[in-house]
Amino acid sequence: MLQERLGSGGTALHDERRKIDMDISEIRRRNLLLLLERYNQDKDFAAQVKIPTTYLSKLKSPRAGDKKMGNAKARQIEEHLKLPFGWMDTLHGDDGALLEPRTAPAKVPLLTALEAPHARRLVNNHVPLLEHELHATNRPIQRHTFAMVLPDDAMVGPAGTPSLPVGTVVVVEPDEIALPGDYVVIAPRSSKDAAMLRVLDVVKGARVARPLNPQFATLRLSHFVSICGVAKEAFLALP
Repeated sequence: MLQERLGSGGTALHDERRKIDMDISEIRRRNLLLLLERYNQDKDFAAQVKIPTTYLSKLKSPRAGDKKMGNAKARQIEEHLKLPFGWMDTLHGDDGALLEPRTAPAKVPLLTALEAPHARRLVNNHVPLLEHELHATNRPIQRHTFAMVLPDDAMVGPAGTPSLPVGTVVVVEPDEIALPGDYVVIAPRSSKDAAMLRVLDVVKGARVARPLNPQFATLRLSHFVSICGVAKEAFLALP
């Protein structure tokens, strides 16, 4: 009896999931057609959003067995056309007003310096975190993009520029590869230690994270100190 109930429930759940997948695919297809109306030729649209014209044709008029537009391609189209995050997943009218480039900034979770080292586990911008305050950003956001308030004055340069004092909010990309010269958020691998912003540098072949303020120590990256993201944008807190 129990197995029969579980089997029935599982089938119902599978059918519901299939219905949801079908709905989101059709919404994305309709939005794609709406976008294409603004272009003289499909190839112009394909070139702008960086997808092959043959793949675009399949997205426009899918046949049985054709692959549907997934999350990655939907976000790619939004990013290249500067549309709001999630635009492709929402039904729109045909007045064209919603197709203008994004004017309102996107928003990402504002993590504490203690939460920042765990951003890949805590943040999924496809499913917004309701329990976190959100902070605006003018950049296209990725799955794990987050914001963080600087906990110290280590990035206050003695010459005054650049100068990122305590309280500055930085927008961080955990999935971007850090290169020397990048501003990076680092964290000692201890749940009790807070993340901090530093400049990635190479000294005698070793990667180090150095502050702009000479009163703070330069840290060598190791198993005990790691990078948890590249800072891409900063918002100064006014006094």
